[in-house]
Parts: sequence; C-alpha cells; structure tokens
Amino acid sequence: MSENSLVGDIFNKEMKKALLTTENHIFVFIFMMISLNISAQEEKRFTVSPGKSITEVLSAGEIFLYPEFVKGKAVLNSGSVHEEKLNYNIILGEIQFIGSGKDTLTVSDPGSISYFVLAADTFYFNNGYYKLIKNDRNIKLLSKHYTKLVDVRKQSGYGTTSSTSSITGYSSIYSVNDQELYKLKASDEMLYSIRTEYYFRNLNDEIVPATRKSVLKMFPDQADKIKLFIKDQAIRFTNKEDLIRLADFIRIQ
Repeated sequence: MSENSLVGDIFNKEMKKALLTTENHIFVFIFMMISLNISAQEEKRFTVSPGKSITEVLSAGEIFLYPEFVKGKAVLNSGSVHEEKLNYNIILGEIQFIGSGKDTLTVSDPGSISYFVLAADTFYFNNGYYKLIKNDRNIKLLSKHYTKLVDVRKQSGYGTTSSTSSITGYSSIYSVNDQELYKLKASDEMLYSIRTEYYFRNLNDEIVPATRKSVLKMFPDQADKIKLFIKDQAIRFTNKEDLIRLADFIRIQ
C-alpha cells in the first residue's frame, strides 16, 4: 500500500462501503440546488434544452474546477496525510478522485478531514466545500462554488416554453449516478446557475456570508474605520478583489 495513495482511514477496503462511486452514487445534489441561500455571489447561467444532456452543453473544464485531476492531499483530523490526484466537481459540489478501477470516487465523510489541498488551493468542509482565498490571522476569505437549478420550463404550444411553479417535483430526475446524470437527456428546458459565493471565517472557525453586516459584527472595535473604508473604496461584497482589499485593510488595523 503506497504512502502516496489516498488510503488508510478514508479509502481502504473497509471504507469503500462509505464511498459513492459512479456505479452506486444516488444523486442527492437536487437538495443542495433548491435549498442554498444566496449570499455575496457571482453567477454564470446555462440552459439544457429538451433532448440535450449536460455533457452536450458543458465541457469537462466547466464541470470541474481544474482542467484535469491535480496532485492533492487530505489532512485528517487525526493528523494523518494521504495523497492522491483530486478535482472539484462544480456540478456535484464534491471533491473527487480517480480510483484504481478508473471510477470517479467521492468521499462520503469529508467531516473527518481537517482540510484538503488541491494543487496550491486549500479547501475546508462545512456543509459544503469552501476554497481558501485569503488567509490572515484575524480573518479568512473563502469562496464556495456550486450549481443550482433555478427554473424548469415546460414545452407549451407553438414552440414556446412556460416556467413551472415549482422545481421540487423534478428530484426524481436526479436520482441517478454521476455518469448517468451527465448523459441524461432533459425532457424539459432546464435552467442552471453556476455560482461563486464569498464567505469569511473568523477566529472561532465560524463561516459566515461575506457581507457588510457580518464583517462589522466580527470587528466591532474597528467598525467605524471599516465602514469608512467600505464607503471610500466602494467595496462590493460580490467581488473577490474588493474582498481581498477589505481583508488586507482589516489585517493592518
């Protein structure tokens, strides 16, 4: 068993029952897509037309955060370190790796892992994956990438479409494994949103949306200075570079 293989407490034979593979993964990200609240975010939308599949609309480079699986490691809460090539699947909202059988595997218990490292990026798990953007002593800036189903447009007469009143009835469409999901032909026009949200992580390791209200609550003693900086610099909480500048300002206070 190689030291450079992501094994041990996560990927050994005993844990394989806890892994989700492309053969047995019951797809549950519909709950994520219909329940996540919008915070400071960037957004890119795409539509899957009737008779089309996600793979016919998105390239692998759009489905995954990295163009290919990259060298990475998982640092367990126990301190053990396991290495493997990893990637982040934006559609599923999961960190994945290629198993020995060339299957794409997903860790079912990421809460047992302190953090992941993919190439030069660090990811934390807290009811979803957060990528570390800025790491300062008092404040950490994080981003979260995920996909949300925002509308299902049924085919109407004369070649037109009409939006459904609810998308919850389409959960059964997604009760398939990963591979089938990408190949699944849409029966209606499906509108998706690939989103990037921004968050702060404070000294208590609490992750909160990156908003004016949250940052002022985190630093009440510097509130007046922060308010002035936000106003003078026209800080947009949906913009990564603006949030980095804000974090830099807070660091030197």
